Amino acid sequence: MFNLSRVKELRKELGLTQAELATRSKLTITTISQIENGHKTYIKPDTMKALTDALRTEADALLAT
Repeated sequence: MFNLSRVKELRKELGLTQAELATRSKLTITTISQIENGHKTYIKPDTMKALTDALRTEADALLAT
């Protein structure tokens, strides 16, 4: 399961805005916002990859434990 709160935490740790993360990940600001606010329940593998690359982390860091 995807740990939505980790996306926001990691983004803030890197000092990024949602817009900057959207640019880095090539996702829309709307998608970033929906993920961070829990409005997306399914994250496609390519979206996960884009986020992990943009946040400079591994997928495990975004998975709930």
